[in-house]
Amino acid sequence: MTRSRDDDIRASERELYLKWTRGNRDAAVFIEQFFYACHLWDDLVDGDKIRDVEEINMAFWVLMVSIPENPFYRRHFAELQPLIVAAINDWHTANTLEQEPAGRDIAYTLRCSIITIISHCAYLCGGHDWLREVGPEIRRIGQRETLQEYKEGFNDA
Repeated sequence: MTRSRDDDIRASERELYLKWTRGNRDAAVFIEQFFYACHLWDDLVDGDKIRDVEEINMAFWVLMVSIPENPFYRRHFAELQPLIVAAINDWHTANTLEQEPAGRDIAYTLRCSIITIISHCAYLCGGHDWLREVGPEIRRIGQRETLQEYKEGFNDA
């Protein structure tokens, strides 16, 4: 069986999550699961990637079973939950603002706020100095799409 490009990307992301969480496997798994569910949710709403039934079923399993069972998430729930709430609200707000060209700069920024979850996991695993060290890399890699590329994705751009 050959590896797909998606498999290679996931493996590469997994390595980064482990690096950013200083080898904390539970933290890295939480990040991977959380972003899987978020990306799938976004794809279902904006329709830019078709998801099959198995992917949707897996996202619900991750959200209702895997993440709540994750030891890192359970241990840091009180710190992570407000950030998750804020990131979801920012995403909803971005979806509203991006309907008008004048709101897209703000929408782009709000969509990128989800990266804060990764940064905070890095902080929880390594402290302030570690976050300062890896924070720029987390943003650079997490926000690969530029504002211009984001805006070009609209029919009226």
